[in-house]
Amino acid sequence: MGSVFAVYEGVDKVIHLQALENSTVGFVVLGVALCLECLSFRTAAERPDEVRGDRSWWRYIRTSKAPELPVVLIEDFGAIVGWCSPRSGSA
Repeated sequence: MGSVFAVYEGVDKVIHLQALENSTVGFVVLGVALCLECLSFRTAAERPDEVRGDRSWWRYIRTSKAPELPVVLIEDFGAIVGWCSPRSGSA
């Protein structure tokens, strides 16, 4: 239900555009989110060291029997890359 509501809200905001009045709260939320993603990525990168052994990261991700850590690692890496990538259409 939460994802359906999020999609509804997103579509509604795109259809009914409003001028941004105060961006401070938005930037604070984005900053906190970036910090939490980086902490999660660091934890996901440090945690499998005892399980990974001498395997490379790529081999560990492909051959891991427990998919939880590789999935978190890949998701966090993708989120951080998304944060750092240049935005198209920006001036």
